[in-house]
Amino acid sequence: MKIHKIVCSALLALLAATNSPAEEFVVGQHYQEVKPAVAPSTAADKVEVLELFWYGCPHCYAFEPQLQEWLKKKADYIEFVQVPAVFAHNWEIHARAFYAAQQLGVLDKLHEPLFDAIHKEGRKISSEEEVAQFFIDKGVSAEDFKKARRLNIHSPAVHFVFTPGCLACCLASSFWTMARSRSPSGLRFKR
Repeated sequence: MKIHKIVCSALLALLAATNSPAEEFVVGQHYQEVKPAVAPSTAADKVEVLELFWYGCPHCYAFEPQLQEWLKKKADYIEFVQVPAVFAHNWEIHARAFYAAQQLGVLDKLHEPLFDAIHKEGRKISSEEEVAQFFIDKGVSAEDFKKARRLNIHSPAVHFVFTPGCLACCLASSFWTMARSRSPSGLRFKR
């Protein structure tokens, strides 16, 4: 436990030391330009920041606490949108779980616990039955889950997005970045 605290402290000190205001994002190094740009789903006076994630991704899970902190501080002109990425057929089950939770109005209640169930508790949630049981365990009735599941199968709101890497964010519908790209410290967005 003591070694864990020392390692975490060292990593935090390293991150703090590299947080220089002179750092800039560089096209091709920190992000790629999306051509043609994807039409944003937000109002014209807003900047859309779109997160592509997968519940099974350890990088997305590790990024989640930082993202939640950033969301508390984001500017009013930024509209944050989450889209579950689907890189393979077996990832679709998590995307459908996201949309079912969204449709039931319980996404805020289930998003982080679903990440935790997979990564912290080591639960295998990769089938319809396992997703249903997770929802039931979190207080959603089996009937409500079944209704939401039936509706989201053919909903135009369900987007299955294929990207070149997990943990991609799209800014103002024109750029994406990935966890494996080396980016400057912190999340900074300019209008």
